Amino acid sequence: MATEEKKYEGIGGWLILVGVGLTFSLIRSVYFIFTTYPPFFTNGILKALITPDSGTYNLSLAIFVIGELVANVGLMLSSSYLVFLFMKRRVQFPAWFIGVMAANLVFIVLDPSILKLIRPEYPVFEEAVLVSIGRNAAVCLIWIPYMLRSERVKATFIY
Repeated sequence: MATEEKKYEGIGGWLILVGVGLTFSLIRSVYFIFTTYPPFFTNGILKALITPDSGTYNLSLAIFVIGELVANVGLMLSSSYLVFLFMKRRVQFPAWFIGVMAANLVFIVLDPSILKLIRPEYPVFEEAVLVSIGRNAAVCLIWIPYMLRSERVKATFIY
C-alpha cells in the first residue's frame, strides 16, 4: 500500500495539465483586464455613460461595466490563489478549484445575459460567446469529477 501511495505522490499525471491550464488562465486573465478596462477610465467612456447630459448616458451600462470589472478582478485574484495552492500542494486546492471553476462558468453565462437585458439590441450570444460557454462547461465536466475522485489528487494535496 505504501508503494501505491508513493506512486501518486507529487504533481504528475493529469495534474500537470491542470497546473499549465491554471497558469495560462491567470496570464490570459491579467492580459484581458489590463487591455480591456483602462480605456473606460482614461478615454472618458465611463464618464460619458454616467453623465446625464451626454448623448451616451446609460447608468445601467456603467454599473454593468464596473460590476464586470470587479467580477473579473475577483476571478483573477482567485486564480492567483489557486496557483499558489496548487504549487504548495495545499489540501484546500481541490475545493477552491471546484468553486472557482463553477463561479467562472456562472459568470460566463450571466455576463452576456445581463448585458442582453440592458442592451437588447446587442447580439451578445454570438458564436465566440457560445464557444466560450461550451468550453468552460466541458472544463467543469472533466476536471470537477477528477478533483473529487482522483487518487493522485488525494495523495498530492496533503499540506
